[in-house]
Order: sequence, then structure tokens, then C-alpha cells
Amino acid sequence: MSNVPLKRKKHTKVYTDEDGIINVVYHNTVVISIDQKKLKITLNNGGWKTNTTKNRINQAAREYNLGFKIHQINYAWYVWTENSLSDFRNLMTIDYPENNSR
Repeated sequence: MSNVPLKRKKHTKVYTDEDGIINVVYHNTVVISIDQKKLKITLNNGGWKTNTTKNRINQAAREYNLGFKIHQINYAWYVWTENSLSDFRNLMTIDYPENNSR
């Protein structure tokens, strides 16, 4: 686990679009979009189930206090939240945490 902020990670950029959505891009894939107005988070690995892609998503979840983590078991990805465990699906949407202090 690295203490280097996402914005300084190799091949990674973070930007806020005109709608106020925070996007984390790894290479050319938006791996996570955070919509604080609609209270939704969109996850996307772009078909790349690599450790680095998973790590970028997990680091964004930590840095933005999003209340979830991606786990991998036997090559399958899962999304763990405080209340649930579900299979990871590209472009899946999860709820923005109500208790987020950001």
C-alpha cells in the first residue's frame, strides 16, 4: 500500500468534469467516477483485471472515503461494502456513502 496520492501515481490522472463528477483515469480508462450530487459511484476496469487497476480503484475509495473495497478471490473480483458483498461488473454503480465527510 502506497502513501503516494493518486494524482502522482504513474499513468494516473484525476479530474473533475463540467458536471462536478470526479474521475480517476488509469491509462485511458476511467476506473472510477464519483458523482457527489446524485450520490453514485461508477466502477470500471475496462476489461483489465490487473492488480494495478484494482489498486487504483481501491486507493480512490480510501482517498475519497467511499466505504468500499475491491477484493479478488481466485481471479474473480468482488465489491465489499459495510453492508454487502457483490460480484464486480464493469460500469456497475454503487451508492455514495451517506456518512462521507468529504
